[in-house]
Amino acid sequence: MGLPEPGNDLDDHLSWLLDLLEPGADRLRQLMAEQALTADFCCGYFKAQSNSSVRLRARTLGRVAALGADLVFEIYGEGADRELAYWLNAGPGA
Repeated sequence: MGLPEPGNDLDDHLSWLLDLLEPGADRLRQLMAEQALTADFCCGYFKAQSNSSVRLRARTLGRVAALGADLVFEIYGEGADRELAYWLNAGPGA
């Protein structure tokens, strides 16, 4: 199960994940509190040029915060294409 079309932006992906997680939000927060766990959404961003941006709607950011989760960005610049190819071709345990 995933997003129906390629090319959706990060906000679309996060919204889709939040739609799946929010029905169990109370239980998720309870587990995090009981077991001293943290939750985050880790997003890889591969820049194709020197000036680019990512936009997230305030509503989406609020939904992430309501889960008690953090939003983490890993940003890759020059040489990102080589690094992405490496990680896509790396097998299990690499």
